[in-house]
Amino acid sequence: MSRQTTKKLYILSSIFGKLLISFILSICFMSDYLEIENLDNHMVYLSYFLAFACLLCLLGTFIQKIRKISYILAISFFIIYLSLQHFVPSFKEAHQSMACLESGHGVWDYKEHRCRTDCWRWTYEKGCEKE
Repeated sequence: MSRQTTKKLYILSSIFGKLLISFILSICFMSDYLEIENLDNHMVYLSYFLAFACLLCLLGTFIQKIRKISYILAISFFIIYLSLQHFVPSFKEAHQSMACLESGHGVWDYKEHRCRTDCWRWTYEKGCEKE
């Protein structure tokens, strides 16, 4: 292949790669939205801001003059987003409660903050209802 053809293939593959990564990240962010929508408003807005900023920086990598800065910012925002998801207690509890409910074997006890398999329903008024 000629040098010009390989350069065009490289450019097309990098564009396709960036779009694929942006698509996968947006799917992950949207699925995460379903789990954290019941948190405090400021935590949800912070999560949305980080997800939007990460995707916006990835789109900024298409512009030649700001490419390096965009990569650095996108990676930084993504690391902050992952840290927020794994180290902030309210986010961890939201993920654990969704995992408990999706397993189908228990209900989430919001007072004791654990998955309970000994009751069929949990309400704020009555707590664990066994029968």
